[in-house]
Amino acid sequence: MLEYYHLAPVVLTDALFFEYAPTCSQTGTATQRHAAFTIAEQQMIQHLGTFLLPTTVTGTFVFPAPMEPLVLPYSHLISIDRVVAKSLDGCDDCDLTDHSGCGIIRDSVGYIDIRVVSQAAKSLCGSCAGVYYQLEVTATAGLPTGVAANDHGLHMALAKLAEVTLAEMVDPGANEGGPGDPGLSAWSSQGYSETRMPLKTTAMGSGPMANYIARLVRHLRKYRALRFR
Repeated sequence: MLEYYHLAPVVLTDALFFEYAPTCSQTGTATQRHAAFTIAEQQMIQHLGTFLLPTTVTGTFVFPAPMEPLVLPYSHLISIDRVVAKSLDGCDDCDLTDHSGCGIIRDSVGYIDIRVVSQAAKSLCGSCAGVYYQLEVTATAGLPTGVAANDHGLHMALAKLAEVTLAEMVDPGANEGGPGDPGLSAWSSQGYSETRMPLKTTAMGSGPMANYIARLVRHLRKYRALRFR
């Protein structure tokens, strides 16, 4: 479990937003735009599987099986800053004992290898080997700062996400398909109809705009293999 709460925008500003969405310069209040920027960046973090800027977070995980890597939930790993393995050593209490460790980044997708470098876990039964119970890992991950500052695809994607979110606040009917920006595969009006190409479901939704946004940042996503071996 590695939790992270994104509560304020780190890339989007009014100036950047209006560059890519000039028709929104009179839309909503400053507070509504700030909220739309934050929500847009939250969705982008979920879609990319990493942070928009290098960010350090700490999480607790089940200790991996021997010779198996630990899979962190975020990609674009930069460093493993702290590892603490915890063992359950006592027979009459639930206290955990800390053991110093380290992590080696196997690849930036999120796989790391864990080593315990301090004293081994004690045995609960007196004759068998001790067992590590869980891990605390502090890691830094995220897109390079240069990407957040200069990637036009990312800027356009964030601006479009914020535009859709802002419309939900001030005029939900402005989004294609109405409130909620639903994905539409077929459409008809006054005798004219059309069927569109299949739409993919993304963290931003399944509508045409969500699919367009996903294509804008496709070069920033890292995909894990379906099987590790």
